[in-house]
Amino acid sequence: MRKYEALGRVNFAYFFRIRGVMNKNSWLPSLMYVLLGYAIAANFNPFILVVNTIAIASIFMCIFALNNLFDYWIDKERNYIGCLINKKEMSFKKGVAYCLLPLTALFLLAFLPSISVVLAILFLGFGIAYSLPPFRLKTRKRGWLVNPLCAALVFLEGFFAVSGNPRVEVIMLTVIILLFHSYAEGLHILTDYHLGEKAINPEKTKALIRRIVLLGVIVSAGFFLFNPVFLVTILFSLIRLLYLKNIDKRALYRLRFRVLEPFISPIYSAYELAIYGILGVLNVV
Repeated sequence: MRKYEALGRVNFAYFFRIRGVMNKNSWLPSLMYVLLGYAIAANFNPFILVVNTIAIASIFMCIFALNNLFDYWIDKERNYIGCLINKKEMSFKKGVAYCLLPLTALFLLAFLPSISVVLAILFLGFGIAYSLPPFRLKTRKRGWLVNPLCAALVFLEGFFAVSGNPRVEVIMLTVIILLFHSYAEGLHILTDYHLGEKAINPEKTKALIRRIVLLGVIVSAGFFLFNPVFLVTILFSLIRLLYLKNIDKRALYRLRFRVLEPFISPIYSAYELAIYGILGVLNVV
């Protein structure tokens, strides 16, 4: 484990999954949702942007670390925090304390609008319930839907942190994000299957992934009648359907473990959200 540990100390970036390690991806790409919220609001208050980003990042660090800790403690999963405990670098109780440490930054929420604070707390609550007993939603049949819900909460939190002016397009884009991240979570589950971490029927999972993309086409077509900007999702959904026919294990690994692959791959196409962000800055959305 020397590749991942330094004797006598904890690697901050690995512990809080700022960097991916041992088949665990980083949470950094998920910050794109709060950044998209800022872009759609098109109100760039430097102080609020910095304060809010730090607060949301602290929640990500906490819940991702707790996920590793309890995956090891309950399921004996091989991960970085588990290796630290096995090697007596820390105890379980100390691990919990470390995981909660980033939440000291939540005092920054005092500078934010009340609706943004509520959304941030909801995000934290669902993130904790996803991993920790007695809830441990990740083990429930539909528990994987918690992650798309959290993506939508983070987007809305970012939007309301800098804007008090909700629009119909924002609600529509929230639905798009729910569907987009549900699709991404389906790919994540399929990768876990190939890594031997989940027992699923891969063909049924692939079929579910395709149905989510098709639902995205239908929903965005309806939204297109309200605002032509949602043609973006129609086009990207059709591209995903085309490339999903040839999806394989190697492509899934690249999507999971290479930092830029989710953004440049036509299978994932996260730059769909970047386009919405640019259109938001231009006040088109």
